[in-house]
Order: sequence, then C-alpha cells, then structure tokens
Amino acid sequence: MAERKAFTLIEMLVVISIVAILAMLAIFSYGVARQQARRDIAIDSMVSALRSQQGLAKTGRVGAGEDGKTSCYGMLFSVDEPFVQTVQYEYVPVGDVKADYCDLKQEDLSAFQTIEDFQVLGIDKSGLEEKSVLVLFKPPFANVLIGDDVFGEPARPKEGESEIVFTIGLKGDEVTRSFRMDLASGLIERIYENQK
Repeated sequence: MAERKAFTLIEMLVVISIVAILAMLAIFSYGVARQQARRDIAIDSMVSALRSQQGLAKTGRVGAGEDGKTSCYGMLFSVDEPFVQTVQYEYVPVGDVKADYCDLKQEDLSAFQTIEDFQVLGIDKSGLEEKSVLVLFKPPFANVLIGDDVFGEPARPKEGESEIVFTIGLKGDEVTRSFRMDLASGLIERIYENQK
C-alpha cells in the first residue's frame, strides 16, 4: 500500500469546523468581557469621583473664590438618571465650628458621566430605598453630610444611619455593580461579593 502524503476532505472539514467553533467562542467571550469591563469602569469611576470630592473638601482651599472662601464638595445621585452630578457649595463658617454650614443657595453643579448607557439603579440608605441622595463633604475634615433630595438640607447622618449602598448598571443589562459609603468614617469602597 502506498503512503499518504495529503489530508483527506473529512480531515480538512473537521479542522475547519473546530477552528470555527473556537472562533465563535472567542468572539462571544470578548463581548462578555467587554460588557464586564464597561461595568467595572463605571463603578470604579464613580468611586474615584466621590473620593476625589472628599479629598477636595479635606484640602480646604481648592476651588476657593477670589474672596478666599472654601467650599463643600459632594455628589448628587438620582435613581434612573444616566449621570450623577458633582456639586460644590460655598462653605460658610459661623464662629463656632459646629455652626458652620454649606450654603445650598450658592451651588455649582456639573454632570459627571462615566460611560454612555450607565445609570444609578438603587440607593439604599441604611435599609431604606431612596430616589435621590445628596452626599456632601464639609471642610476641613470632610465630615459627611446627607440630604434626601435636591432640596433637602444636608445634615449629619441620623441615629441608625450607618451606610449608603449605591447600585449602578448599564441600561438593558441585568448585571449590576455596587459600592458603599460608611457615613461615620466617610470610607468609600466597592462591594465585590454582591456582583450578579
């Protein structure tokens, strides 16, 4: 019998079908990895922006006007909005440090949009669902102040309010990402165990 030196048609078809299956798996995996990366970018950007606002409040004079006044910094979160707003309010010292306040009439709002199709899906304030929350950091120690809506006067967290959990996601996507903020210490951290 003569020795074969070429592939048969069946061998070629088997190789082509295996390559096609592997290519389809790679393309599908790339799409899933891309969606996951977009979710991670959105949540990491949100945590970073909130930490940045907290850091600005600790510096004291960043963003101070020509008159040398310092500012309160924070973020306004609203459920189902495709963005959050970074906020800056004039900080008004009143003799005693405990009487100082953030003047909500002197606001500077700007939209902070991480990526397209992103939205805040839930705000859980110590077990209570909220539609909107204003988180402010009061200088010079970045003390946390919380307002329940756009017009709610921000105040120190009430007894029993220990944390706020923010859930975000992409429109039309069931998978979410969350981060929490400890109201006593101001610690902001991403939650990894609840990822769907």
